[in-house]
Amino acid sequence: MATLPKLPRNPTHVPRQSGFCWNVSTISEALNLSRDTVRKRLREAGVEPDGRVGNSPVFNLARAIPPLFGHPPRSPKER
Repeated sequence: MATLPKLPRNPTHVPRQSGFCWNVSTISEALNLSRDTVRKRLREAGVEPDGRVGNSPVFNLARAIPPLFGHPPRSPKER
């Protein structure tokens, strides 16, 4: 009987039900902005983290990206 390979013990491999949640480093790398800029703009817009993966706060992209470019943050969708 064949066994499936184990995934690394990395919490980012856990599927999330809330959509795309990225940490500040991943957002900054994807958008070619510095981490300090991303952190500062999210703080100024009052965007709170949507959760944590390990020690790192993660942000839902639909709410985090608009304030980075001067737009008001979107409210979460009701399900």
